[in-house]
Parts: sequence; C-alpha cells; structure tokens
Amino acid sequence: MVFWPIGTRQGTYQVYDTNTERAWPAAYSGTAYVQGLLTYRFTQRIPVTVVQQLPGVPTSLLGLRGPSRTVVANRTFQASNTFWVDPRTGVPVNAEERILSVLRAPGGQDRLMVANAGLTMTPASQHALAAVARQNAAAITAVRQEGPIGGLLLGLLLLLAGTVP
Repeated sequence: MVFWPIGTRQGTYQVYDTNTERAWPAAYSGTAYVQGLLTYRFTQRIPVTVVQQLPGVPTSLLGLRGPSRTVVANRTFQASNTFWVDPRTGVPVNAEERILSVLRAPGGQDRLMVANAGLTMTPASQHALAAVARQNAAAITAVRQEGPIGGLLLGLLLLLAGTVP
C-alpha cells in the first residue's frame, strides 16, 4: 500500500508501480466522499510498457501460423489507476486499478492476453482504512495543537527553575 504525504495537496505526485518498477504521475482529478471522508481523487495512466522478455514461448501460444517454434515474447503492461486519498493524513481510503498485460511476439505480431482485470477495494477495506485515517488525523491534530502548548509550558517551567536559587 502506498501512503501519500501528510497534508496531501491538489497536484501531481509520482506514484511507484510494482509491475513496471518505476514511478508514474498521478494527477489530482477532484474530490469525493468515501466512507464519510472527504478525499482527493488522483488518476494515473501507465502506457503500454514492456516489463519482461520471456524466452521459449511457443508460437502456437501466440496465435502465429506456420511451423511450431519458440520465440522470445515481450510481456507488456498498461494500467489506469484511481486513488482516493484522505488529504489530512495521506491514507489511501480507496483504490481502483484497471490493468492489461499481454504477451507479444517479436515485431508485435499477434498476442496472448495474460491479464485483463479491474481491481477495487472491498467496502470492508475502505472502512478499515477510513478508521486509520480518522485515528491518524486525530493524532496529527493533537500534536499540532498540544505540542506547542506543551513546549511553552515546559519552557516556562525551566525558566522558573532557572530563576530559583
């Protein structure tokens, strides 16, 4: 799970993708309520990217005509991802991924679909992450409000202790 920065802003962030092993931009695209929390929605488009070369793939598996032989096939990956993030805490409360992975023969001829899926979080997962976001937001607020007051009181106590002979 990718966590976003505390105080997530409306902008573009680089979000790492484990399939392509690199970061891609995820751009702010509006707000939405998820599990009662106001979230920022970010969308990420990962273009067709070669992620692996597989030697020894039978041409018949790729739909190529002619005598059966083996070739080196490229596995490509592409995705369209949406993330709903609590901007106060950076906790992703919901995520949706639409992925497509394909094996392609040399020269891009014919192909074999490896995966074509739409992945979403369950309501139970959203509920649990919303609870984490609420708890973290309360802790952040406490530190921001009580931290300076506690520091001031401690400073005053130390100042008074320094003046007592």
